[in-house]
Amino acid sequence: MVQRRCWVGLLMVWIVFMLSACAPLGGNAEKGGSQDDPSKPVTLKVLGVITFSDEQWDNIFVKPIQKKFPHVTLERLNEKNYSERLTSGYVPDLIVTSFSSIPSMIDLKVVGDIGPMMQAYHFDTGIFDQPIADMFRTFPSLQFAGLPMYKNPKVLFYNKDIFDRLAVPYPKDDMTWDQAAELARKLTASIDGVPYMGLQPGSVSHLAGQLSLQQVHPQTNKAAINSDGYKQLFQFLKQLQTIPGMDLAKANSDAFYKTRTLAMYDYWTTDGLIPLEEASKAGNPMNWDMVTSPVFANKPGIHSMPDVHVMLMSSMSEHKELVYQIMSLIASSEEAQTEFAKIGRVPVLRDAKVFQHFGENFASVKGKHLEAIFKTGFAPRPAPSAYEGLASKPLNDALNRVYAENEDINTALRKAEEEANKAIEGAMK
Repeated sequence: MVQRRCWVGLLMVWIVFMLSACAPLGGNAEKGGSQDDPSKPVTLKVLGVITFSDEQWDNIFVKPIQKKFPHVTLERLNEKNYSERLTSGYVPDLIVTSFSSIPSMIDLKVVGDIGPMMQAYHFDTGIFDQPIADMFRTFPSLQFAGLPMYKNPKVLFYNKDIFDRLAVPYPKDDMTWDQAAELARKLTASIDGVPYMGLQPGSVSHLAGQLSLQQVHPQTNKAAINSDGYKQLFQFLKQLQTIPGMDLAKANSDAFYKTRTLAMYDYWTTDGLIPLEEASKAGNPMNWDMVTSPVFANKPGIHSMPDVHVMLMSSMSEHKELVYQIMSLIASSEEAQTEFAKIGRVPVLRDAKVFQHFGENFASVKGKHLEAIFKTGFAPRPAPSAYEGLASKPLNDALNRVYAENEDINTALRKAEEEANKAIEGAMK
């Protein structure tokens, strides 16, 4: 009997050993293993289409990675003309870029599919906002295209001094665009000979993203701008443009940051905060604050399309599993995400402890309504077509004709779609 129990015990040990040997590596970035031998130094080449300062790079990437993977060295190359670099023989391991660049990266056949590794490591995409996680599943050729580093939601910045001069109540979170337009009407006026304008809502492309509208169907590569959605946008923008004293072409970033004659500016969080911080450091601070981007009445709770900067695993890398582990570390670690927050880049990790550090390196954000950033509801973002940009000029030209020539909106959109399709057909030949 004793001998039998011994054999049973040995059998159970052998079964456990075999199961653990066959199990997938790790569970997340903190627990996984690597195909690379950690006793041998590895240099990973990083193609950086998104630029960081040396200090930011060290705090966000180098330090967290060295703690977890001390044998890894990162060799960074910042390159805006990435297509020329990639087609000239340069072989990166990791690519740091914007989400909108993914289609062209896929066309260059440099994007590795991390979906299978995410399954093996049981990566929890629930740490991200759902529309952000879903963005990476929209490319037919890939299970999961990459991982987000940080997000850049739109918010409504406003100049409190202009509101005070005109005795107009400050904007609030969750306004509709119609309510914002009514405020703009009250704020478009002259004071002591200085003309003020009420609102810049952003380009038609950015507003289209809020409604999940595409300019080009990614499956058919046909223009998609002659639609009810774009008609709604054109009608709204024409409503603003026809306010006496309003000129949306002149209601630009200079009008908000430099001449300070624009009352409300709907803009990307990080891009909007940087000039405000620079003005503060230069001794010329603005009296400003922010609220959530206005919403369309038929899309309540949707303030912005997800603008996300991403990490892609190169299909050419010889260290794919290690690259994936580094990507998951940056996307999910509190340390790296906190460093993003400190420099005014909104972390993708939904963690209140991380959010508390937002803008720590920006003196100008102290006391501001930063909650607006984190209240942002995101629209679903479909995968963009590689030809998306070819519809932009016809679309903007059509809008300008509506403004300047009072062209019928339906006619303008029909012409724009025809012009866009011709441009796409020419590019595909």
